[in-house]
Amino acid sequence: HTLTHTRSHSHAHAHTMSRSGDLTAIVLDVGPSISTTLEGKDTSNLQIAVKAISLFVQQKILHTKRDQVALVTFGDNDTDNPLAGDGEYQNICLRKPLSSPDLELLRLIENEISPGDVPTDFVDALIVGLDCLINSDAKGTKKLYMFTDAGAAVDASNLSEIIDGIKAHGIDLRVVGVGIEEADDDDDDEEEDDGGDDEEETHMTQTQKDNVNVIKKIATEVNGETYSFTSALEILSQFRKRVVNPTTTFRGTLNVADLQIPVHLFTEQKREPRPTMKKLSGLVDLDPTDPESGKVDRDVTYNKLDDSEDEVAKEDLIKGYKYGRTIVPWEKMHEENLGYKPDKDLSVICFTHQDNVPRHHQREPLLCLLPPNGDEMAATAIATLAQSMHETESVAIARYVFRNKAAPKLIMIFPTITAEYKGLYAAILPFREDIRPYEFASLAKNPSAKFSKEQREAVEKLITSMDLMEGFIDEDGDAVEAYEPQYTFNPSIQMFYQCLHHRALNPNDPLPELDATIASYIRPSDKIVKDSDEGRKEVKDAFQLVVRSKKGKKTAAEMFGSDENAPKKAKDGDASQPFSMAALMRTDVTEVGSTTPVEDYKALIAKDKDNLVSASKQLMRRVQDIIDLYTGGSIGKFTEMMSALREGVMLTEPDMYNLHLREVVSEINELPQQRKVFLDQLVNNRLTLISSAESSCSNVSQLDADNFFSGGASDDSGPIASATNDDDDDDE
Repeated sequence: HTLTHTRSHSHAHAHTMSRSGDLTAIVLDVGPSISTTLEGKDTSNLQIAVKAISLFVQQKILHTKRDQVALVTFGDNDTDNPLAGDGEYQNICLRKPLSSPDLELLRLIENEISPGDVPTDFVDALIVGLDCLINSDAKGTKKLYMFTDAGAAVDASNLSEIIDGIKAHGIDLRVVGVGIEEADDDDDDEEEDDGGDDEEETHMTQTQKDNVNVIKKIATEVNGETYSFTSALEILSQFRKRVVNPTTTFRGTLNVADLQIPVHLFTEQKREPRPTMKKLSGLVDLDPTDPESGKVDRDVTYNKLDDSEDEVAKEDLIKGYKYGRTIVPWEKMHEENLGYKPDKDLSVICFTHQDNVPRHHQREPLLCLLPPNGDEMAATAIATLAQSMHETESVAIARYVFRNKAAPKLIMIFPTITAEYKGLYAAILPFREDIRPYEFASLAKNPSAKFSKEQREAVEKLITSMDLMEGFIDEDGDAVEAYEPQYTFNPSIQMFYQCLHHRALNPNDPLPELDATIASYIRPSDKIVKDSDEGRKEVKDAFQLVVRSKKGKKTAAEMFGSDENAPKKAKDGDASQPFSMAALMRTDVTEVGSTTPVEDYKALIAKDKDNLVSASKQLMRRVQDIIDLYTGGSIGKFTEMMSALREGVMLTEPDMYNLHLREVVSEINELPQQRKVFLDQLVNNRLTLISSAESSCSNVSQLDADNFFSGGASDDSGPIASATNDDDDDDE
């Protein structure tokens, strides 16, 4: 959290970074000069300073855990600081001692800071702020921010002692005020200045000008930084990344055949989830000082799914996993005995060309491989391996187990080469079972998808005009890459923080409108909109929309699947052919699957009549699967498959269906009573044997076919007792 606006990236060893936070003292001028609104301005410099400090503290609350902040104001009508006495350090108040920033400090800044009437020496206030940092027992980087317009007389007699104290304690000084911003190195920038700060400088008194020289002298001596109010607010208004201390996720060796290289793995990038929230009760008075106040305890009980609804003790519960409609129990003993318990490992399996690993297969998090601190041999080995992989355009596929008994992962190790650094990164790869391919039919094979040359050129021009590599204009007027990930923050998380901040300070107000900066993340840049204007018009002209008459609403079956009872589809290429998501995703059928068996069966025999026997056998197996796995519910798919099978083999292979039907009915009669719904479906849909009247290849008479389910057929037909007459057995 600095006021320097830089875009830099470095690879520092994590164990050389301090885990202590920043100790920041904010010294704010509230005197009459800074509180005055200049002519032509809507706000005073005090209001700008308060807003900047509020943003600063807000970022501290949300994104840091170890930082501490103190607030000192000078120019107050009252005096309250530990150095006050004997008429010294008057009209200076220590509003908040050095402590972790919280909502109380935020409310104090936004609601309780008011202008004072007494001009106060900023040097005295600077000393009070330094005292907060120097006398603190906390460890961390010490920083002092002072906001002032230097409107009061200053006693500069002890500047040397102040400068020596700042240097001795390593305090980072930053001053925000009028007329004290550091000049740019490029003189041309002065011509592009909007003149906002220059206008304020013209209203400066001689006292202010003299005091600005004092501030610049102090900042120069201690290597401090100075900013104008406008630039400070602009910088602090920008979103910040959450600062985290890198920690090792793996410490061990990278095994490349017989070579073992000591490495430490750090998480370089990962997905940032939206912060979770605790559930508190609204029925009690919440105590802000007690983190357990209003806490809601969750008590879970398990009860049997029967009339008794008896409670089941936790020790009597075991895990269960669904397999179809069956729940397979999985006891803890099985989990411990059968669970795979690998040892910690990072071993290269093979090397391959980088083009063999698609970019969309590389998953988070991104890991960085670094040598242990001070291990020059390991650093040389990593740099050498990275250089070799870079020259051969290779990547390494490795097995990664970050700790003992953890699930193994497949990772890709790839090199990164810069002028200052040669190193290795790693990305997680999916296993074969993790990939869900969704193949869509090619538009090139769709006779309805014929595009003219003008249409293709219009689309190509539109895509080219929206190139993100030159989609943004920077402050220098140059075209640069738009929406770079490191500068584009998650709009959902940023909106969450905006609402959280607003609701904390204004609990009864409605949520605020979307921040303009957040909105810029979810809309095209002005340059892209302008560049693509002509291309969008050409696409609109090339693809004319035609209003077509409605043909009635589509059913869900028509939209997402096929309906056996629906009218036959139009020929290929007919514009009136109904849209079907199932048809769009269907690829070339090679076997009868379990998802759409009837459609697969029909597609196979339509493709080649020689597939009839093999496809029919596959469909019979699907029928058997439904019978074996049935535990209750609808069996519409069973009826559809039997009907399709009967229709498919009727003319040439009726004996296949007749034999299969006898086997199915025989098996059904041996099953429990609840499974005989299958027989009812066969009877109700008249899916009896194929008779010689229906097919000349059948040797079953019409009488045998009619009496098949009633038991009155001849011996050849194999009489089967009806499922509906089981209760009429004779008791003799």
